[in-house]
Amino acid sequence: MKKYIKANLKYLILSILFALLSTISFYFLTSNMGKVVDAAGAGNFEIIRESSLYALLFIVLWVFNSYLMLNSSNNFSNNVALSLNRDYCRAVFLMPTAIYDKKSNDYYINLMNEDLNILRRDYFLTLSHFASYVIQAIVFLVGLFLISPYFCALSLVFSLLPFFISKFVTKKLQALQMEVSKSNEEKFGGIKEIVFGSHPIKQSGNEETFINRYLRVLGKNLSTIKESNIKMNVFNQSMRGLGLLSQLVILSLGALLILKGTVTTGDLIMSMFFITSVSDAVGNAIETYNNIKSTKGVGDKFLNMLKSNEELPKGRVLALEAGKVKDGVSVNNFSFAFGDRDIFKNFSYELADGGAYAVIGESGSGKSTFARLLTKELDGYKGEVTVYGQDLNEISEKSLFESVAVVPQEAMIFKDSLFNNITMYDSSIKEDSAEYKEIIKKLNLEGLAKKEKEGTLDVLQASGGEKERISIARAMIRKPKILILDEPTTGLDPDNAREVKRIITNLDGVLRLVITHDYDEEYLKKFDGVIFMNEVCA
Repeated sequence: MKKYIKANLKYLILSILFALLSTISFYFLTSNMGKVVDAAGAGNFEIIRESSLYALLFIVLWVFNSYLMLNSSNNFSNNVALSLNRDYCRAVFLMPTAIYDKKSNDYYINLMNEDLNILRRDYFLTLSHFASYVIQAIVFLVGLFLISPYFCALSLVFSLLPFFISKFVTKKLQALQMEVSKSNEEKFGGIKEIVFGSHPIKQSGNEETFINRYLRVLGKNLSTIKESNIKMNVFNQSMRGLGLLSQLVILSLGALLILKGTVTTGDLIMSMFFITSVSDAVGNAIETYNNIKSTKGVGDKFLNMLKSNEELPKGRVLALEAGKVKDGVSVNNFSFAFGDRDIFKNFSYELADGGAYAVIGESGSGKSTFARLLTKELDGYKGEVTVYGQDLNEISEKSLFESVAVVPQEAMIFKDSLFNNITMYDSSIKEDSAEYKEIIKKLNLEGLAKKEKEGTLDVLQASGGEKERISIARAMIRKPKILILDEPTTGLDPDNAREVKRIITNLDGVLRLVITHDYDEEYLKKFDGVIFMNEVCA
């Protein structure tokens, strides 16, 4: 975490500086209040007036510096949060797909949302607060020492006692945070089922069953958070109880010293303010210290993810210079299994450059496995796979995706313009360029483009066929050498399905691999080759 602190050090330093100025302002505010009390006892109205005016000035300075301190500390934590999220997103995009898919979406959503927020709130924001509490404790301990070394010594002993006690509970607090993190992950899984599964749930007629199922997960999550909060608060309140005990002891001692004439009534009132401030500062410092320490597990979880990417071997660049490499994809003796079930066994096949190939089979037959092979989503397979003459294992994923485009089964449409959905913010492509217009025309998206110019298009409300064509346009505008389409006609009405088929078969100059369960003979005749999964797995 040091690099994030270093990158935003100026905000941390500013927050500490304003915390110091705020504490000094409060110190002089309290000192002048004590002077008002002593002046009242002596009947000196001039000192009462003067000290009251100074007290008013220091109130303004205290409030002003407190605001600047909070503003700086929040700037520090917010900037760090942005850096954390940027590095997280980069790590996700750099992570090989085969490794990424080993964890559920709930894991990544929870890490990005809840866990990074825990780091922002309980580590980075708390870090500047911890520094301000330490400053506050030191300043008021010095103030106590100037009034009476006895007050300072007693306050210091009672204040440090909770710090040493906290050493024994730090690991338990870390374990509580990790339990909350795991529980949040399960909660996100439940939320996702309700949100994305709303249609099949409504159709099943068993809405209450699914609601109760989610509520059980949510109840468990809330119970875990409740247990964590109670244990944390019980500990913190216990520590504050020691602070109250110190006030009682010092108040009794102060009363004796007044009787002996060693301190004045004003001194005792100032001391009680200082003692309360020291007690609160130390209690808050211990609480924030424990919060910082409790985030270790979550922080390690995040840093390990970044570190794992740094340790990955770097693949080679996929060279596609014409005439220098073998055309297309070659698969030799390819074998892959899920558990004890063979999906491919000693399978060999040649996919020629610019050709069209279909992988056909029933749902669950493993037909998407072949496509996942070509996007490096599979590891642990046997055999040799070459892409344009290069071993697939030796090609970097980044380089591969510069030449391979995938149209997923469910089109991902972003809440943005049609142009940005297709170009994915590629600044080299202009909306009025011949390249973009050609893609729009070829994919029959001219109607949507016209609506967009008129300002009446909501791309999220596009039909299933339109979304599928947008997804294909997004892939084709990158000018890939290989285009993989996963069940491109699934869920489409007959007219849209025919339109998508027409587009696929008319895409020249690109190697197409279509995953389908469409056994229409006229359609299959248009392919250069068809892989029947029932024959591969036989």
